[in-house]
Amino acid sequence: SSSSSSLKYISQCSSTGSINNASPPLRLASKYVDLPVQIATGRLDQTVAAVSAPRIMDQWSNPYKQWLQLPSSGHILTVEPDAPTLFKAINHFITQLTPMA
Repeated sequence: SSSSSSLKYISQCSSTGSINNASPPLRLASKYVDLPVQIATGRLDQTVAAVSAPRIMDQWSNPYKQWLQLPSSGHILTVEPDAPTLFKAINHFITQLTPMA
């Protein structure tokens, strides 16, 4: 399914910090699909390398992107100390997007 493909892609990118290791259709999409992308990471995360998010953001040729690093959180951001900041940032990111035609 498309959902499982997306999750596999996100997992591949997160573990390697590179879109280049994702499947060919998803690498292609990263260059041409103008979908909003917001990546949030925890500064205390010991599961995903700290360099992964900035590398992915640099490779994603999309003007609607944002990287948020949460200073007091680890890997499971929605239950970490910075969760309220995360939810506020997501809401702000979504509401600031201009409609894409």
